[in-house]
Amino acid sequence: MFSLRIIALIGCLLLPLAALAADDETPEQKIRYLLEQGEENIAQGHPRPALADFNRVLGIDPYNVPARLHMSEAYTALNENQDALNILKEALSIEPENGPAHLKLGILLDDLDQNEEAIAELEHAARLLPKSSMAWHRLGNRHARSGNANSALLALEKARALEPLRPGLQEALGRAYGQAGDHIKAAQAFTQALKQNPKSSKLHYNLSVAYVMLKRYDEAIHHAQKAVSLDPEYDLAYNNIGLAQRELGHHGAAVEAFSKAVRLNPKNLLARYNLGNLFLDAREFSRAEEAFLAVTQLEPELPEGYLKLGQARLHENKREEAQTAFRKALELNPNLDEARQGLQSAQKTVEDTPPHAQPQPAVTAQTPAPALPDPMAPAVIPAPPAPKTETAALKHDSKTAETDRKTPPRAPVKTRAGNKDWMAEGRRLENEGKLEDAAKAYQSAAREQPENAEAFLNLGVTYEMLGQQDEALDAFKTVVRLSPRAAGAWYNLGRTQAALGQAHDAVASFSKAVEINPDYAEAHLGLGLMYDQLEEGKKAITHTEGARRLFLAASRKDLAQIAQQNLANLQIKYSTDR
Repeated sequence: MFSLRIIALIGCLLLPLAALAADDETPEQKIRYLLEQGEENIAQGHPRPALADFNRVLGIDPYNVPARLHMSEAYTALNENQDALNILKEALSIEPENGPAHLKLGILLDDLDQNEEAIAELEHAARLLPKSSMAWHRLGNRHARSGNANSALLALEKARALEPLRPGLQEALGRAYGQAGDHIKAAQAFTQALKQNPKSSKLHYNLSVAYVMLKRYDEAIHHAQKAVSLDPEYDLAYNNIGLAQRELGHHGAAVEAFSKAVRLNPKNLLARYNLGNLFLDAREFSRAEEAFLAVTQLEPELPEGYLKLGQARLHENKREEAQTAFRKALELNPNLDEARQGLQSAQKTVEDTPPHAQPQPAVTAQTPAPALPDPMAPAVIPAPPAPKTETAALKHDSKTAETDRKTPPRAPVKTRAGNKDWMAEGRRLENEGKLEDAAKAYQSAAREQPENAEAFLNLGVTYEMLGQQDEALDAFKTVVRLSPRAAGAWYNLGRTQAALGQAHDAVASFSKAVEINPDYAEAHLGLGLMYDQLEEGKKAITHTEGARRLFLAASRKDLAQIAQQNLANLQIKYSTDR
């Protein structure tokens, strides 16, 4: 009886083998059938049955790589990403130079935002599959998100040569060219992208950004308005309208646009900041106070917000409240001399100190521009780079925020009786867009008061806007001579030296800024960039990591993300494993 049971059990075990032996299909044919069936199941949205099909293939051929590649697609569809990663790595352990496996792994890592690993796999895939427009496109996108505009453009241009009409490629090129500071080509790429997708609010917004950078403000307004017509809640587009209207001198329209952005998104910090500065310009001090109070509530660690709040209150003669704001600004940034001067003014009696003059539109020599989110970029275009450098974090473009270089007010410059107030004249001309005349006015102010650091600062900023970097450099050198303990002055000098390709001099200036203020995150970021240019990888990584940590500690998330992207690039570039 026992032997009969054993025979019966053996017979049951042999049934599948017998059935298979009776099947006329060869193992290769069976594998092909199962692969096709699994692919069809994936296409029809049935990833679980597809996995069963591919597992049956592995039962026939345990080393089958195509089955593993398809299994990764099924796992991804099920959001089982770790299983997808593992199965792709299995495939590569069997065939280390399998191009499609590297491409699939690179795409998955890219989707999971694992920057270093994604770049490595996509680069490997592009080498193995040089005719794959997808590989080059994905690699270019990843480089762009990492802040490496030059590498992004190389990859994306290869993708365009292979497949000029590839969906999304023109938009990616526009972003990369914008990141590289070539706004003409960025505008051309976005224009081409709009021909393929004319109803894209994001593309219209991107094109408006490029036009703002090119100072083609009417066209910028047109495309930003198209963006909000397609997406009425696009607060970034309204902010961009405000930027363009401001540059055209349309104060009321700019206020309306920034106000709309704030209504749509009460957490739009930049729009509130820009709005507050417009109110200061218009001497609407109570409204300016309201705007900057909201800024400090949204970003309680932003010293410039408290500085501006104090200035607005001082204009309103609210001296005790102004003192509170200035003290908070100094608590957050002890090197903010503008706040120290404001505090001293607020402590004087009303009889001793007349009301301040209209807010001045130039940064102080003592403090860096406030690191507000960049309106040119959020989630669409990375911040534009400084000329001849690879990242925008080194130099905030004068058009990216209302006060990237407009941080006072301070007391009016005193002039000899009967003399013209050249500083006020320079600011007026600058606001009207007459930059050459503004530069002449600031030159006159500097000649009359050769110890006035602010005059040289405004002159340097104006030269920058005119593209006269050498003249700007001379002006900023004078600023640091007059204010040698001002960290922001050394930072301004460093970023100009960097823009001129003077990496060693920029390192010296940024180092001086950090010596004065060890927590100066922007200066650490600048040092990271310059040391990278000098191929001093360890120092570049150290300072970039320091910048990232300081930005995070100050809850400056946008700049922390830029630092993180730069850090990832540096770690890849200087990895001893590569």
